[in-house]
Formats: sequence, structure tokens, C-alpha cells
Amino acid sequence: MAERLTPELERAIKEAVERKATDIFFLPNEPVSFRVGGNLMRSDEAPLSSLAIRDIAAAAIGQERLSRIGIEIADIVTPISIPGKADGRMSIAKSLGNFTLTIQLMPSLIPDVTAIKIPESLLKAALGRSGLIVFSGAVGSGKTTTLYSVAEYINANRHCSICSVEDPIHYKIKPKLAIVSQREVGIDAPDTASGIISALRQYPDVLIITELRSANDLWACAEAVESGVVVLIQVSAPSIFDAIRSLIDLVEMQTASGAGVARRRLAGIISAVSVQKLFPKTSGDGRIAAYGVLIPGAETRKAIASEFDKYTAETFESEIRHSEGSQTIKGDIERLAKENTIARDVK
Repeated sequence: MAERLTPELERAIKEAVERKATDIFFLPNEPVSFRVGGNLMRSDEAPLSSLAIRDIAAAAIGQERLSRIGIEIADIVTPISIPGKADGRMSIAKSLGNFTLTIQLMPSLIPDVTAIKIPESLLKAALGRSGLIVFSGAVGSGKTTTLYSVAEYINANRHCSICSVEDPIHYKIKPKLAIVSQREVGIDAPDTASGIISALRQYPDVLIITELRSANDLWACAEAVESGVVVLIQVSAPSIFDAIRSLIDLVEMQTASGAGVARRRLAGIISAVSVQKLFPKTSGDGRIAAYGVLIPGAETRKAIASEFDKYTAETFESEIRHSEGSQTIKGDIERLAKENTIARDVK
């Protein structure tokens, strides 16, 4: 959590809430800018100096952590909060030697699955008794919000134990039917893999992992699934094909047991893969997600296990179309356009 928010930062966050912005940008020699309905808007404030941005960042994370950026690490992400106003994630990095800040604002409450129209097949998979559920999309596509909405759906509909290993914690999940234990990497566990192992020792039914960094992380998730746990993870990828490809690449680069074994194991644990993309609503009232969902059947599992290299993102669409309970994101975009929810010329 941020150590201290400067008055300038609090003012920008409050303005973002009033504008219904999703993101806030602090760049040297630019006024504070906001993303509203997918469009960038500059504030009427004077441009910020690099020194002013550095001071905002130092107050938020401390001078010692700030000094590591650009030398030991590329960026630092930390949760921020103004009680009763907004929660979010602040990313602090460098550009041309100067500090830059970006804040992604999160709803104070986890959105209901009906409000963001999450496909029924994905919710059905989430209420299963085991399986790896992968949420994918580009950075800023809303996949994190979707993951938490699905977790909240489980929380409201299943008597179970939910554990998370998060880097950082994005939302506080309040127990409903489920009991909930949230762990933050760097505070409650030194890394994701050890956090997963620790969580498994407390016998969860559902495990939430927000950041996979290594094959060890993924295999820890696989062990959880194979022991009867539903595992929710997210992957930055523009398509279902690319999400699966990134998981295959992760394990094959770091697994000594052989590509075939790794792929077969991965194919056996996946119960659903989703991808999403946000589009401005024609009503002007924010953005809406289009979803693609893969619920793998026997043929799709075979394709992942032994035939994946023959596919491209485009040709893999046929596998998605022919898998029961699945839908392509292209088809969902067309549906939203026909309903006049989004413009017909979006891509």
C-alpha cells in the first residue's frame, strides 16, 4: 500500500473519479491526463515538472524503493486508496531518465458478473471442483476485474475456502458463503511459488493467482488443480491461442521433463480460457467487454497436447467454434455491434 498520497495526487484521483476515468497519467512537461471512455483527456492544470512527479512518487513508495527503479528493477506497482473515494494500482517507472506514474483505478466494489456480462460457460467452469481457468487480454483490457468478479461469484455461490496469492492485492474480498484468505507477495510470501505452496497447506478449494512469473509458479498451480482445486490465473495475451502459447512457452523454456510431457499435463488441467477486449459504448456511458471463451473438449485437449504448433491464432478459432460452451471474441464483437451496443466499425 502507498505510504503517503500528496495533496496533488489526491486531487488528481478525486478529479478522475468525477470524470469517471479509468486511468490517470503523470508525465513530465504534461498536465495530469485521464482516460475516459477509452479516450485520453488532459486536465486544465499546469504541466507537471519531473521534480514534482518524483516527489509524488517518493511520497508514495519511499525514497529508498524509488532509487531502485531503472537500476535494479524496471518499475514498482503498489496499491493506493482514498477511503470512500477510490482504490487503484500505481505503476512507477522511468522514461528518458525521469519518473512517470500511471494509476489504474478500480471500482470500490467488485463488479457483479451480470453487470459486466461474463459468459455463462465461464461461470459454470468456475463452479467446478477443479481446473485451471485462464483470464487473458491485453494490458488494460479489464481481465483483472473479470477474474475478481468470477472469484466473487464463487464467493457468493459456493461454501468453500478461497485463498489468493497476489502481486499486489487489487481488491479486498469480503467473505460471503466462502471463507477468504488473501496473501500479498513481498508481505505475506517472498514469491508466488512459495505463496502457492503455503496456501495449499491450508487446503483451499479455490486459488487466485494474479501474476505468473516462472514455470515453477505454473507447476505449483498444476499441482493444486490435480489435488482438486479451482485455480484462477491471468495472462497478458491478445487471444486465447496466444494465452495458451505463452503458457506452453513458459513451461518448455524451464522444464527438463520434455515438451511432450509438459504440454500433456497443461492440456489436462485447463478447464477454461477467456480473452476480452474493451470497446466504447455507443451510449457514451463507459466501455463494455467483448469476450472469447474456450471450454476445451477432448479434441481441443489433443490439439494443445500434441498438435498446437500447426495452428495460428486465426486457425485456432475453428477449434474454439467447435468446442461446446465456447465462443469466439469475433462473434461476440459482432453480437454487440448488431445490438448497437458498440459501433459497427470497431476492430
